[in-house]
Amino acid sequence: MVTLSWAEVHIENKKAQSNEANKLEHQNLPIQLLHNQDPQLRRAMVDGLVIQGDTKIISELIDLLSDVDPFVRQAAIRKLGALGDKNTTPYLFEMLGDTDIFVKLSAIRALGAIRDPKSLGFLADLLRLPDKRIKHCAAQALDKFNRPEEIKRIGNLFVQDLYSNDSAKYDRCNSLYILYGQDRTRSWLTTSSINFSKSIDNIILLRGERFRLAYPRLYDLGLISLRKMTNRPLVIEELINRMERAIVDYNYDQQILIATILVQLKDPLATSFFLKVLNDDKQYWSGLRGKACQFFAEVVDSRALPLLRAVILDPLTGDCLKTKAISGYQEIADPEVESNLLADVDNMHKPEELRQAAIDALAAVETKGLIESLVVLIKTKRERWLLQAHCLEVLGKMQDPAALQALLNILENDRYELVRLRIIKIVKKINDLSVSESLKRVSEQDRFVLVRNRAKKALRQRQRNLEATH
Repeated sequence: MVTLSWAEVHIENKKAQSNEANKLEHQNLPIQLLHNQDPQLRRAMVDGLVIQGDTKIISELIDLLSDVDPFVRQAAIRKLGALGDKNTTPYLFEMLGDTDIFVKLSAIRALGAIRDPKSLGFLADLLRLPDKRIKHCAAQALDKFNRPEEIKRIGNLFVQDLYSNDSAKYDRCNSLYILYGQDRTRSWLTTSSINFSKSIDNIILLRGERFRLAYPRLYDLGLISLRKMTNRPLVIEELINRMERAIVDYNYDQQILIATILVQLKDPLATSFFLKVLNDDKQYWSGLRGKACQFFAEVVDSRALPLLRAVILDPLTGDCLKTKAISGYQEIADPEVESNLLADVDNMHKPEELRQAAIDALAAVETKGLIESLVVLIKTKRERWLLQAHCLEVLGKMQDPAALQALLNILENDRYELVRLRIIKIVKKINDLSVSESLKRVSEQDRFVLVRNRAKKALRQRQRNLEATH
């Protein structure tokens, strides 16, 4: 055993005391430098701190949240977020009102890292702010609350906001839908509700007019949710029950809303209801009968054809309802109905929409005499151009040599260049030798340079297409 002299023991004690003093001074050095006058040094010291639950350093970081330098404030916020202490969230809430945008973004990220449930309301409110950077950062922060109870809470908030009649809350709903995706928000509508009836309420609400133009994503979500519900018969039955109640209550807006949903679902289970609507013009008003006509335009059912025929032939039927009945009629050929529709085509006093619908229906069933009526319409210059252009398009789609010949005759003889230009656009894609011959004559003889040039361009395009096929 080595025995130290008194002097050596004294020296060793001094060394130990010096090391302890140096250690304490080193521990206090970061705290001292956090208050240095140089902002760069303060920021560097905050970034270099290694925190192990030292409450003194946490309080120093909270003090730095009021630092004059925004970069120091950002560094302190980042460090608090890394610490994850929920007791610091009230201070971070205050930083959401900072004048510097990057300090705000750092505070939002720190709240997402801490994941305190108290932050949910603050972060959700940020989703309706106009600044896209804040909305995106808040959405990312919310996404970190990936726990069932918090997601359920956000889902309840989503459904409550749908009933708020507040555009700011609708903006938040829209942002939550973008953030969480279709499947999760659809589950909020259909499974987070109290019962099946409430789920249908939520979906019908989304299909309302308030969402159709301003929030198309949410509007489409309602129909998607209905289509993906597995108990489809119950869904249709519930919608029809609600329709019957709306009819009893004379709630026309609700009737149209539910009828529109049934038409968009295109489910044959609703056929019997719409047949009843078409068959009774006294109990059901024309708007609802129009929706029935639209339904049978989507869901073909032979039982509806005599009812549609009766609507078309009834002289008391309004033009709007008649137009919708024609769209549902296009699957059948009936001489009596065709004669009635041809009369509508030729009647200049009928609305343009009705005449166009009649033309489409007659073209669908290849009605005899339609080509002659269309040619008369095109040549009658008192007719509106949109109706004449529609007639030209219908002639171009007909698989009939007589229709093509009628178009080419008009192309070479009509005195209005607008008509000739439209025909060139229509016939240039038709693979027929007579088209090339007619276009060649027009390119050489037409009195308008624009028409001649369009005919030449169409001929060149046809030649290129011909070379490409060979």
